[in-house]
Amino acid sequence: MGKTEKKWMYTGALMLVVTTLTPAFIETNHSPFAPFPIYLMIFARVLSFGYFLVMPALYILCFWLLNEKSFFGLFVFLTSLVVTILGVWFFIELWPYGLKYQGQRHTEIVAIENAIGFFIQILISFFGFISKSKTMQSFSLIFLFFLLSWCAFPYLGEYM
Repeated sequence: MGKTEKKWMYTGALMLVVTTLTPAFIETNHSPFAPFPIYLMIFARVLSFGYFLVMPALYILCFWLLNEKSFFGLFVFLTSLVVTILGVWFFIELWPYGLKYQGQRHTEIVAIENAIGFFIQILISFFGFISKSKTMQSFSLIFLFFLLSWCAFPYLGEYM
């Protein structure tokens, strides 16, 4: 792995640490602008403050294992599609809970954030795959993990 790839890997991991910790320092309750992904909430319950290292560690592992592979761009694009489809399904299934516990405004804002974010993600990953640009593919992987750390699959239940 070259110097440029290491910069992508470590800069992305640092960005994910900051992104994952942001909701903990912004508000005690959920904000539509800092929604807390449900799996991070589970990691936080199990790992306490160690939860903020899970997504950066997964990102480093993915980047380290796949960046040099010829199918890296395809992997990022297909993963983006799968996560987007699962996200749509997630919102369809949990929409009533979001309205009941978080309120209409909160639920709609988080859904719009996800829709815009994953639309951009699919575009970036698609063009990275088509152009075979390692820079665009690497950015796309960081952006995917950013969305997963920030707003994907948000907790829509009761406040804890």
